[in-house]
Amino acid sequence: MHTRILRWLFNPGDCICDWFKLKDEHRFIARSFINMHWYGHFLVWVALIYARSNPY
Repeated sequence: MHTRILRWLFNPGDCICDWFKLKDEHRFIARSFINMHWYGHFLVWVALIYARSNPY
């Protein structure tokens, strides 16, 4: 169970593509988009916490 949670956290695109049974080029594009979306939100969240804790 722990490996499944870690897989969802670190590579959500792969898990979602497995669930939808995507193959080949569709899988590559979907994984890229989902992972960029996921990590983009994560980085914005980290930047927000940093900005709030370190004002000018």
